[in-house]
Amino acid sequence: FLLPLSKVDENMERAHRINAVNSEKFWFRSEVVPGDFCQLSPRPSKTANDESEEMTISEIVNGRGNFPGLIPLCYAYLDHIQCDSLSFARIDKYLTFIKRRASGDLLTPAAFMRKFVQEHPEYKKDSVVTQGIAYDLLRACDEIGRGARA
Repeated sequence: FLLPLSKVDENMERAHRINAVNSEKFWFRSEVVPGDFCQLSPRPSKTANDESEEMTISEIVNGRGNFPGLIPLCYAYLDHIQCDSLSFARIDKYLTFIKRRASGDLLTPAAFMRKFVQEHPEYKKDSVVTQGIAYDLLRACDEIGRGARA
């Protein structure tokens, strides 16, 4: 997934914006599957398929139009290697989580914390996170980590 460093820098700048996962587009390779799928010789430094385009995180991860998406490629690989059902079930949980996070169905950690603080009864809309807010946020994070809170 080679990409010029200038586009990587641009992606990093965009990624730091609030709600970037849902509102920004990022540079990504237009072609992720090489034309010669079983390539035995070293890859040349530049090929005809090196074009990149701007896509949302959901499009990169879940696919769109002729672009397959990274999650469908993972499933295709698991099918190709004939992944056993126990391993598939475990991997599927992670891939489903990533898929939902990328599509905006699940909050990112930053969005969760921002929402938690903004909805906390002690928050006065003054950009000050009190000790009480911080304590409650850490407790909420601990509960999520232990599976005691959704």
